Amino acid sequence: MYELLILALLMRDTMHGYLIAKIMNDMIGPETKVSHGSLYPKLKALEQEGLITSSDIKENAPQHDRQARAYSISEEGRRHFHQLMMDMTAHPGEYSKFFWLKVCFFDFLHPAERLELVDHYIHYCQMHTHHLKAGAKNVVDGKAYYHSLSLPQLELTLHTLRRASSHWHIELEYANGLREKEMAKALVDGSQNMI
Repeated sequence: MYELLILALLMRDTMHGYLIAKIMNDMIGPETKVSHGSLYPKLKALEQEGLITSSDIKENAPQHDRQARAYSISEEGRRHFHQLMMDMTAHPGEYSKFFWLKVCFFDFLHPAERLELVDHYIHYCQMHTHHLKAGAKNVVDGKAYYHSLSLPQLELTLHTLRRASSHWHIELEYANGLREKEMAKALVDGSQNMI
């Protein structure tokens, strides 16, 4: 996630590490925070891979009179950013979080690519919803299989499955709404390109 966010932020502008950390923490917080101890080694690794470059800058603000490092994305970094954006197989357990972070940077993708990502996420949500509904049906239909569980435990299991299913249903609604917006943008972009 850090690699994608760093490259995405640098797609927008050259930034120093403190600003990168601040924006990342605003985006991924409050339960997850990027520390300077984890950010700077990641920046160094990305620079060694040729994905970003750095240069020394002098901060002229009254409270600062020191050197800082400014980071920019390289052409190779831009290509890698695009690969990360279009990757739909990495981090399957956290894909929902990754998807919504990617949405923040959709403006760097072609409309067809945005729709491809949204369609994949819709399918991802539908798969989760179907799996959870099937699980709840199995619990209800297979009471004999769950005979070792007491009635309150069965009810709690069903409640948990239904709650998770509701979560994925809401995700699906958001994704469908996003798809409608992206389709409308694609139509507008297409009609403007024809003029």
